[in-house]
Parts: sequence; structure tokens; C-alpha cells
Amino acid sequence: MFSKLEKLEKIKKILPKNIKFYDEDSIDKKLKSLEKYNIWLDNLSCSIYFKNLLKKKNRVVERIDPIYFFKSIKNPTEIKNTKKTHIIDGAALTKFLF
Repeated sequence: MFSKLEKLEKIKKILPKNIKFYDEDSIDKKLKSLEKYNIWLDNLSCSIYFKNLLKKKNRVVERIDPIYFFKSIKNPTEIKNTKKTHIIDGAALTKFLF
């Protein structure tokens, strides 16, 4: 995980010990050190700069991040509130047009 290390002091205590933390300033160095890996990248969320860094010494496979599919699944509360919001938004648009 890349981040400003000073921001992570509290959260590091509750996360599993096998997660490694790196300073965000070292991301270039870390990506350049990777070699001969198969790396799965999503074009929608990975910058071209990082993709090009990884392509130099690794095999890059471009796929859609599967997390996006889980984010699209809504629970009953989210569905109910979405319907409410559409009604309120529709009423506001109708008032505006009228």
C-alpha cells in the first residue's frame, strides 16, 4: 500500500501485519523494480505513466477491475433512497420547467 506514512500510524494497528506500507514518493522506484510478473491492470483506474513503467519488464494484462461489478449491486436501502431521490429530482425539474 502506498501512502504518506505519517498518516497511517493509527490504521496500521488494526490492519493485518502482512500488509506492507510504502511511502508514496517511492512508488516509481518500487514499480521499476518489479520484473517478470503478470500484472492485471484496469485502463479506467491506472495511469498511462504507471502502465508504461510496468510494461517495460512485465507482462501487462488489461482487464476491468472486478470490484466495479460489486459496486453496482445495490441493497434494498440504496434502492429505496434512489427512488426517493428520483421523485424529488423530478419534482424539482418540473417546478423549474413550469
